[in-house]
Amino acid sequence: MCPSDRYSDDEPPKHVGPPSGQAAPSGLAGFAVPSDRVLMDGSYRWVMQRCAVGLAVLDMGGEFLEANPAFCDLTGYSHDALSVPGFMFEKMLLTDEIASYRKHLVALSNGEEESYHQPQRIVRQDGAVLWVELTINLMRKAAGVPHGLVVTAVDITELRRTEGAFRDLSFRDSLTKLPNRRLLRDRLKGAVARARREERKVAVIFIDLDGFKAINDTQGHETGDWLLKAVAQRLSECLREYDTAARLGGDEFVVLLPDLPHSEDAAQVAERIRTALASPFVTDDKGRLEISASIGVSLFPDHAESARDLLQASDEAMYLAKKSEGNRVTYSRRLSTPTPTPVAVDEHIGAGEPELGREGSSPKAKSRTYMADPSPLQRTHRSLLAAHRHLDFSRLPGQGRERSGPCQSPRQRRLGQ
Repeated sequence: MCPSDRYSDDEPPKHVGPPSGQAAPSGLAGFAVPSDRVLMDGSYRWVMQRCAVGLAVLDMGGEFLEANPAFCDLTGYSHDALSVPGFMFEKMLLTDEIASYRKHLVALSNGEEESYHQPQRIVRQDGAVLWVELTINLMRKAAGVPHGLVVTAVDITELRRTEGAFRDLSFRDSLTKLPNRRLLRDRLKGAVARARREERKVAVIFIDLDGFKAINDTQGHETGDWLLKAVAQRLSECLREYDTAARLGGDEFVVLLPDLPHSEDAAQVAERIRTALASPFVTDDKGRLEISASIGVSLFPDHAESARDLLQASDEAMYLAKKSEGNRVTYSRRLSTPTPTPVAVDEHIGAGEPELGREGSSPKAKSRTYMADPSPLQRTHRSLLAAHRHLDFSRLPGQGRERSGPCQSPRQRRLGQ
């Protein structure tokens, strides 16, 4: 039982204020702060006893000095348990959150922070984990010296559950609970950005189920839904912990493989998925459902440079597998075209052709920025066009005169025939 329960008077005790003519020292609601244990008598205890919000007072080291009935009900700890010397507030925190709490506690103790406020998980005495809106405020003595900490805790567990449910509706497929298209798109963009920085590969595996429509039409949507959930489970079992299996809708699924060191890794995963989905699915009533999968694979940066193009490339590859009677893995036939990068070149005034900037170039040269084409074929084509201007075609056989005979072949011209 919390100590405040021993004070059942309906009338509040007389106000404990400063001597006449003196300003009230800082503390709780302008009340004088006792020099030893705080909130023990008078108006302090009356306020705490009747407050519907969990309130507790800690010393500067985080040890409990006082707690109201609402705090005891919230945490499941009796006042006697909280009054044990050395009982620290951090005992109610999860292990991986204690370090962050201690960091703020030091900042409060040093006067660097006046308050600490955030949603926090706490562990009740019975082991249940609650979400609370936690606020810790610093109390100071008249001279401004930090004196204690006031903790308020409001149960927001149901609110967090509701938020989680809405979040799942926004980012999860309602049937399979896999990420939906929206969440897949976000993760794919992040994976491509990381792979570009770290020069690694990303694979997208597009999966369309062969034979699903016939099962869904003949055996009913309930069986079809069961099969989709079973497919989702098998996909998850084929992946690493940080890979993503998503459902786009209908019988289409997409697997995202980030941080691949080698292209061959994607092929192994795709084949593992194909084999897993080709195995019969046994229903609860011992029925057997047999399907297969048409699978398309695309790689960053081999087949596409953006998340959108990467997904589209794997979709196109999947349709190629579908046209080949399914139950196979097909790679994208796209070739990635990197974004052109600006390169400075020197154009010699009056020379007629731009030259790549180099040491010792003409002092008359002025800098111009061109978009350098990364394609070797197009670079060769550009060089040929530049060389074309310097060729004298009048010297070639058959140029500059009427031809009376039949057209000569290249071989005949080379031989002078």
